[in-house]
Amino acid sequence: MKNKKVIISIIVVLATVICIYMYYSEPTTTIAAQYLIESIETEDKDVIIKDLQYYQEINGDIKYTIEISDMLMPITDVGNDKYFRRNIYNKKDSMGTLFIDEISGKDNMIIQGHASTKNEFIFTTLDEYLDKEYFDENPTFILENTKGPKEYTIIAVDSVNLNEGSQEWYQGEFINLGAKEDMITNFKQSAINVRDVEIDVNNQLVTLVTCNNLTSDGRYVIIATENKSQ
Repeated sequence: MKNKKVIISIIVVLATVICIYMYYSEPTTTIAAQYLIESIETEDKDVIIKDLQYYQEINGDIKYTIEISDMLMPITDVGNDKYFRRNIYNKKDSMGTLFIDEISGKDNMIIQGHASTKNEFIFTTLDEYLDKEYFDENPTFILENTKGPKEYTIIAVDSVNLNEGSQEWYQGEFINLGAKEDMITNFKQSAINVRDVEIDVNNQLVTLVTCNNLTSDGRYVIIATENKSQ
């Protein structure tokens, strides 16, 4: 009887370890790894460039691409749930697909994406902007839709806890331009890295968000403004 209890205890422990491993791990074959590849060579030696048109032919829900951290990644715009754990082929994928948060509005487009604990997939590389040297050397990213590309300059980056503070940045529309300007000022005051850049508060901001893999409520947040000088 005692041996039986020991065996059951061992089985329970092993099952728990396996569940934890499955929860925190992701397959290395996830579609997200393909975003590191800029082009494909077909059997006929034709080269297919991975751009917005390429991704839209795969999935009509893709409305944008973002070029950041040496990757070009597609972004869906059909709400928060559909692609949270699905890739661009609409298949189950632990890393999901980048998506425009449904709270987004005319003042602030919020783009959400997963981060990996062990691979540079999706928005994992956003944590590199916490490093001052990397932040200074990589000031911009490019967002493109069918109207063409736009360059954005990163204003600031911070590591936040969703259970602490007001999270003013998580708004698509502000009550007025003064409230929007106050949000930017407040975010810069607490941010880890800040860039001195001219900001026209009439323009829509772009906010990039990913989990920080340190706590369940932790997020890395990057706020950027359109570069009108281009």
